[in-house]
Amino acid sequence: MAGKPATKVTVQEVPCVVTSMAFYDKITNEKNGIVRKGRILECMEEQINGFYVNDKLRALLLDPDSDVYQLYSAEERQQFAFLLLMHFTLGGLYCQQEFHIDPYLETVKQVYKELLRK
Repeated sequence: MAGKPATKVTVQEVPCVVTSMAFYDKITNEKNGIVRKGRILECMEEQINGFYVNDKLRALLLDPDSDVYQLYSAEERQQFAFLLLMHFTLGGLYCQQEFHIDPYLETVKQVYKELLRK
């Protein structure tokens, strides 16, 4: 058996009211300084919560001191759509970083639709 057995499980309700990809317009709008022509803009690398933050998308997700962090409110950050983007962007130990925003958004869109199908 690989890994460690779970010793504790917690459950939390996650709001799921986002119904449009327009939720991510704050990221794709070039005026907000996260992407340019679909490419995620780089920034000085720092480590936050065990993650290397070396682009504006990761800064948006993890760095409260970043100029882009405040684009999403605390309430918006609790949305399932935001958490999915965070999961696919940050991944885990073997996550392969993308340099364009489209692969992240397309993956989030497909998984979101699949998980919420009735």
